[in-house]
Amino acid sequence: MALIQTTWIKLAIAIVAATLIYGHTGTIVAATPADTPASKPAPSVSTVAELTANPSPARLAPSASPTPASPEQLAQSLFDRAQSELEHSDYSAALADYTSVIRLTPNSAEAFLGRGKAYDGLKQYSNAVADYTEAIRLKPGYAEAYTNRV
Repeated sequence: MALIQTTWIKLAIAIVAATLIYGHTGTIVAATPADTPASKPAPSVSTVAELTANPSPARLAPSASPTPASPEQLAQSLFDRAQSELEHSDYSAALADYTSVIRLTPNSAEAFLGRGKAYDGLKQYSNAVADYTEAIRLKPGYAEAYTNRV
């Protein structure tokens, strides 16, 4: 049993490493003649493991590292993710992300509205009303906040 778990863990690490090394985002693209398997063989798990264990200096170059996001960019990214989670009824995850957005941008009426909707989805109505009220305080004519608070 432990051998099976170890194998799965190694496989998961190899997949994550391949994603990090090759930058695969999960997007499916139609193959062109230049992209046929004969011209570009897929890396094996052992190759990925070797690259992970001994990354090349080119992969570690400062230009290859992502630039740090500003607090505004991070807040926008979290907000977008929270909106998606809310649309997919993942209220707990949306709540956590909206709370992070509020920590980064405490004057965001939209973040308070979204967190209120997440609280609504979790049936925490008093918290939802408090967030809708805060959204209205921050943006007095915010019709959607008034509608949800009712």
